[in-house]
Amino acid sequence: MKEIEVKILGVDPAEIRNRLKALGAGKFFDGDIHSISYDYPERRLEEAGLMLRVRKAGERVELCFKGKNTSKIFKAKEEIEVLTSSFEDTCTILERVGFTRLYERSKRRECYRLGSVKFDMDTLPGIPPYLEVEAATEAAVEHAVTDLGFTMQQTTNKTGRQVEADYRSVNRP
Repeated sequence: MKEIEVKILGVDPAEIRNRLKALGAGKFFDGDIHSISYDYPERRLEEAGLMLRVRKAGERVELCFKGKNTSKIFKAKEEIEVLTSSFEDTCTILERVGFTRLYERSKRRECYRLGSVKFDMDTLPGIPPYLEVEAATEAAVEHAVTDLGFTMQQTTNKTGRQVEADYRSVNRP
């Protein structure tokens, strides 16, 4: 499957909720997300622009591989996800076969769906909330962005990790 998305940074959560409701989007998740990214000790995946992640969203546990971004405007990557029964056991398996923890993060996420478009609003400590808009095609993502009252110039194709690093580097004491 291919993941095609953009982020809109620094959104007002109440305003986004109102806009999504006005469009008819339905909320399907509101909770904490905990994720750990893994790599080989020499960071081969990171250097190749690839990612291996274990994520827990509520009671749902996913093991996910993401390929290299293929777009300058969108975050467009191959994405393969499988569900597992245990966050801890999945992490243990990866570590026992030689992967190391590269990056760990917890955040609050609200998820909405309108047709085939998914909207994820993320809140992390010390970072302004941002909205991810994801769909099966670039045109559908662009249409959803404009339906929300934004322009594509207000979006970014950065990963969540890049957004977090940008905010943290600007706000260092």
